[in-house]
Amino acid sequence: MYDWNTLLFAEDKIIVCEGEMDALLLKSKSIPCVTNTHGAGTVKDDWMDYFKKDIAYYVCYDNDQAGKSGAIKIAETLLKHGCEKIYIIDLPESVGDKGDLGDYIVRLGLPIEELFTKYARPYPEKIDVTKFKEITIEEICKILDSTIKKDDVNKAITFLSMINTYTDESQMNVFFNAPSSTGKSHIPLSVIKLFPKEDVIILAYCSPTAFFHEQGSFDKERGVLLVDLSRKILCFTDMPDTSLISRLRPILSHDQKESQLKITDKNQKGGNSTKTVIIVGFPSVYFCSTGLRVDEQESTRFIMLSPSVEHDKILQGIQQVITRESDQDKFTSNIDSDPERNMLMERIRAIKQEKISDVKIKNPELVEEIYLKNRENVKPRQQRDIKKIMYLIKAFALLNVWFRDRENDCIWANEDDIRNTFKLWDQIAVGQDYGLAPYIFEIYTKIILALWNEPSDEWGDGFKEAKDKKKFVTRKEILARHSKIYGRPLGSTYLRQHILPQLEQVGLIAQEKNPDDGREMVVIPLETDIEQI
Repeated sequence: MYDWNTLLFAEDKIIVCEGEMDALLLKSKSIPCVTNTHGAGTVKDDWMDYFKKDIAYYVCYDNDQAGKSGAIKIAETLLKHGCEKIYIIDLPESVGDKGDLGDYIVRLGLPIEELFTKYARPYPEKIDVTKFKEITIEEICKILDSTIKKDDVNKAITFLSMINTYTDESQMNVFFNAPSSTGKSHIPLSVIKLFPKEDVIILAYCSPTAFFHEQGSFDKERGVLLVDLSRKILCFTDMPDTSLISRLRPILSHDQKESQLKITDKNQKGGNSTKTVIIVGFPSVYFCSTGLRVDEQESTRFIMLSPSVEHDKILQGIQQVITRESDQDKFTSNIDSDPERNMLMERIRAIKQEKISDVKIKNPELVEEIYLKNRENVKPRQQRDIKKIMYLIKAFALLNVWFRDRENDCIWANEDDIRNTFKLWDQIAVGQDYGLAPYIFEIYTKIILALWNEPSDEWGDGFKEAKDKKKFVTRKEILARHSKIYGRPLGSTYLRQHILPQLEQVGLIAQEKNPDDGREMVVIPLETDIEQI
């Protein structure tokens, strides 16, 4: 910590900033200021012995993600220490996404006094929860209509899974898997905008080494790179390096709250050195990918979703693009001024402030009864599916935390939460049983099965009345029917390399050579009693 004398002799207020240069700049303006010398994410409990509880602390870190997260971290530590006058200074957007106090004071020449008035907000912000009423997921989806057309099931699951971020161990993983231009990243990115920025990490492609260095800070005492992902929302807008996914498996499975990993990095001599990484806590994780081939180890850890490609949704999406691009300022202003949307954002912050550690379920027998009904056989992966259902039940309860029974930092989910969850889950359940994205599963039910169930004409016109089923379905038939149903062509390579292998892997189809033409592979459905959706 630099410098200790400021802490010892302060009488009124202190700015806690990020970095020695910012501290020196403020001191040159006669403003009491301290900083740590280990990076934005470093906070040590033993420092708190030197922070007086009766003065005001203004935390002003850089405008980037690390700065926002670090500001929250030290403010939270001050709060636990018993300090009552804590403020976080949010630098204006004009300083830039990675701007700091130097940009604010030197480059832009903005008034220093406004740091303490205009840009400072108390931490934690006191939210009046008496204005909230019990809310349904249908009402949530209606609020989200302004940015996401249709797709209510996807909106609901995405929102509920993000709400579970504010528990200790019930965070969820969602995989949006669909062809390009279907809005697979649009849904999670639109929902994320409702949540506090300091809780959100959005990344495109990222290697393991880059990820851990970017999100972590070096702990000199333990000699490790510490990555704290507790109660964070982690969204990959493109498929990350497969080796990163494999390294994240322990936190995706919630194996333990601290996971130790080893990574290699370049040393000063140009060789490789090994570093130890400690991942702390569980984030809510979202992957968005056009690559439809998903490893089974990932599919069991995620709820698999695909955006709808129905005509009405696409039409409304086109109309929304026209409206937005015609006048972006007006479009953004209308969304930002929506009172119901702003109330929902405030509700999310209030849920976060409740600091709920867990949600318990009053009637587990009802969960078992509904889930096992009409299930003669169970699959190993359903052990993970039922966990996803339990987490969704908890999310429904957390959404209405003030209207549920509470014991200290735990609340109880009721029967309505259970039944609402199964009502939602039933709309995606069959595809989840196979570990398939809904888009892939629809290709099987709406195209392959439908074609296979049509009368065969291979025996001539005289036999059509007998409605003999086809022995197989050709790839050309699948491509033609896809174009007819979805109004967009499906590439033969994409079908052959991405879609059919997944259906074959889960046992829905077999592929064999056409008995009439050995140069052609044909598709034979194996699970033929699945209801077409």
